[in-house]
Amino acid sequence: MIPTDNILKVKNRKEIYDLISNNPGIHLRELERKTKLPNGTLRYHLRYMEKKEIILCEKHDGYNRYFIKKQQISKFEKNLLKIMHEEIPRTIFLLIFSFNGLKGLSIKEIEQLAYRMQPGYVKFYTIEKHRTTIKFHIDKLIKQKLIKKINHEKKQKYVIEDIAEVCDFFVKYNQLLPYDIIDFSLFKVNEIDIPEKLVDNILDMLKKVFPHPYFGDNK
Repeated sequence: MIPTDNILKVKNRKEIYDLISNNPGIHLRELERKTKLPNGTLRYHLRYMEKKEIILCEKHDGYNRYFIKKQQISKFEKNLLKIMHEEIPRTIFLLIFSFNGLKGLSIKEIEQLAYRMQPGYVKFYTIEKHRTTIKFHIDKLIKQKLIKKINHEKKQKYVIEDIAEVCDFFVKYNQLLPYDIIDFSLFKVNEIDIPEKLVDNILDMLKKVFPHPYFGDNK
């Protein structure tokens, strides 16, 4: 087998490999956009690296997603990495994550929170989709064991399946999550009049996970 270092001596190939390494689960269009390589050239290098068994390609919702073969990535991490590259399910998941300490969110609440965001305020959270679309993506998140359905005060709500595992994921892959989650949570906390003790729950959770100017170095 050809050593990896020899395979990556080609400049374009090394750039593609590094992008996949830093963005596990990245799909073809993202790679094309970031490398600015012609589609045929990009596909050639991807196929070559797959053949040499230094990268893996997995299909997910019609996308070819790429991973470095030697990276130790669990099935849970792969599922969440794929979600982080898709705007709508990523948004829904992060909304639920942000309010997990409040016993989750209902579909109606997810719809209202997304709709009430000021245009352009937090791009990461701006979705304007019909409730059936939101439900479709929620069902996918449940199937992937990322969230679960609960009954709270006679309402059907959705919470994170394993909050500790998700927090560990964000610590490990923090470069994939912009700081907008902090800004968003603070903005919505002020808008919807949540009791102070529950606000503290949200902020305590966020402080443990994300480095951010609001919270210092988290050391």
